[in-house]
Amino acid sequence: MFEVITKFRNEYKFLSNFYLCDVIYNGTKYASSEHAYQAQKCIDEEDILKFTNITAGKAKELGNELLKTRKDWTEQKKTDIMFNIVKAKFEQNPHLKEKLKETKKILLIEGNNWHDNFWGDCSCDKCKSKTGRNVLGKILMLIRTKI
Repeated sequence: MFEVITKFRNEYKFLSNFYLCDVIYNGTKYASSEHAYQAQKCIDEEDILKFTNITAGKAKELGNELLKTRKDWTEQKKTDIMFNIVKAKFEQNPHLKEKLKETKKILLIEGNNWHDNFWGDCSCDKCKSKTGRNVLGKILMLIRTKI
């Protein structure tokens, strides 16, 4: 049997996009990879800058409330952007890079209870019969193999 990390909490919180660490993406400095990701949905530079001085939770809310979202915001586009942002997070923060490497071959699953079966795998009563796609976990594991 192999090891699995099923939640990005406590000692594995650094795997979460909400983990506070500077991430510079497309020339803008963000407080977390969540901030950077949500900002990429924007069309206007002034909207992008709104993501630089708020909490990660507020960034997610604001990203979901945007009235003017990129027209090319497809599943593939958002996955590619997430990969690049998460890669930047670990390249720009060597201590986090080392922590990611320390997970070795452990299966990383972004377990949650907020119905996110795209980026993770929700375990709530409503979703427990579904298997999440765990795209964030797969991105993390792919980056781990490349560093």
